[in-house]
Amino acid sequence: MFGKELAADEQGRTNILLFGVGGVGHEGEDLTDTIIVASISENDDSVTMLSIPRDLYVESSLGAHRINELYRQGKLKWDSTQGLDFARESIGKILGIPIQYIAKVDFAAFEQIADAVGGIDVYVDEAINDPQYPRDGFYDYDPFYLPAGSQHLDGKTALKYVRSRKSSSDFSRSARQEKTLIALKNKIVQQSSFSRSSLIKELYYSLNEHVETNLSLREMLSLADLGSSINIAQIRTYTLNDDPGATGGFLYTPMRELYKGAFVLLPVSDNFDGIRRFVQVSLYGPTALAEFPIAVLNGTKENGFAGRAKVLLHQNGFAIAGSANARMQNLETTTWYAKTADDLPIVQSMAQFFHGAVVTGFPVEYISDQKLSDARVVLELGKDAAAVFDRLDVYKDFVIPIPASVSALAPAATKTALEKTTSAKTAPKK
Repeated sequence: MFGKELAADEQGRTNILLFGVGGVGHEGEDLTDTIIVASISENDDSVTMLSIPRDLYVESSLGAHRINELYRQGKLKWDSTQGLDFARESIGKILGIPIQYIAKVDFAAFEQIADAVGGIDVYVDEAINDPQYPRDGFYDYDPFYLPAGSQHLDGKTALKYVRSRKSSSDFSRSARQEKTLIALKNKIVQQSSFSRSSLIKELYYSLNEHVETNLSLREMLSLADLGSSINIAQIRTYTLNDDPGATGGFLYTPMRELYKGAFVLLPVSDNFDGIRRFVQVSLYGPTALAEFPIAVLNGTKENGFAGRAKVLLHQNGFAIAGSANARMQNLETTTWYAKTADDLPIVQSMAQFFHGAVVTGFPVEYISDQKLSDARVVLELGKDAAAVFDRLDVYKDFVIPIPASVSALAPAATKTALEKTTSAKTAPKK
């Protein structure tokens, strides 16, 4: 009633870039500690969140630097508003999608928002023990411990939960940040429509100095109303990371000598093509991908075809039910089999990513195969899959750059780096 329709792209998606910064009084107050793209579909009220590591090294019109410096660089050149627009447009170009909105929230605002909704409830997968959690405004530490299990967190503790990184990786910290946003969303939508609107309005005006966004108040109210129709099953979360065996594993860490001693992350293929394909699947692909486990079957005499396809599909967010040899090993053409006619639309979308013919109904040999009982989709690989591998496999020609100085002075370290590269490229063979 009080809202305003949200801007969306041609596919009916509204993309919002979420920035978390320290704010005034914190070290690196304008560096974006949290970078998340939240993509909302107006077609099925689903939400996908993609976390981007702050150490990702990117190039922009203002030079080359970590992605968490984009806003600060823009603010220094222009002002805060133009700095946010610059970061929003730059990250949209990097990911290959339009980003309509951006919201920057500092630590103080995050604490107040969490307290305003009565705290948040999260399940802590592993205990957090961070003896080096920073004590703001001082040079010593404020040790932080949070046991595993269900926890109710006030604003101060919730901030520590999303910031702590000494006892875990930045990638697991990104997962905690996504989990916290979902918990905040749940607490807000639990309130009545009137109470929710009043809360949004109160926060909008009281946190004016700590939140900056191009969302109007009416658009925020629409966003809150939309959130009330979204359940947990309609929320997907992904993180760009440096594990080649994980979903979103398209990054690697180059040797620091190449970047003046700085720790950075780069895309494996030295371009963002693989990441952009992943974004199209994860943000714009079918919401129910996890409900369509794929059995990958090698229909050729080429060793490793099924294993290679499994790795590629898993990297891009598809669910895998296993791999094996197909009923025949002389197939020329790759074929996708949908278990039922109702599954056909989602299988057709899968075939747009990994090209192949699409057929309804499993062949009789696969229906009776107990090893395929968990599969809702069968991918039968033919010889033409080789061309798909060449197009999709960002690791196929991957070699970690080694500085000449390191190669000459530390051959053992060089050998270790190259062995790590080789193991990352090796897929399970079937």
